[in-house]
Amino acid sequence: MMPADRLLCLPEGPLRLQIKTCCRPRGGYFHFSLTKGYHRSPVGIRPYEPDDFDLVALVALSENAVKFTLERQASHRVACSEIAALHQDPCASLQRALEDLGVNECAPSLPNQFPSQ
Repeated sequence: MMPADRLLCLPEGPLRLQIKTCCRPRGGYFHFSLTKGYHRSPVGIRPYEPDDFDLVALVALSENAVKFTLERQASHRVACSEIAALHQDPCASLQRALEDLGVNECAPSLPNQFPSQ
């Protein structure tokens, strides 16, 4: 019943993660709306409260790419031209966001590429 999608338990305390997804780009960008609710609900769509989450994951589903941000603007977009960099270093935006939150030691050290099977 929390407004955040995931709760990450860190030594520094809990971190609330909001996840937004987009299936395909339009006009060279993946577009994300940072709102909660849905059109047919009794309360409709509304903005998040300032304390609803700490971190946002913007997921470009068709590209299997994620960009993390602390920005709380109502809409976000990820340029198709950013996808290659997100694939090359998938943890970079997460590590930057965690550092900006003052959490420096919890980002996993993952290899940039998975070994072939």
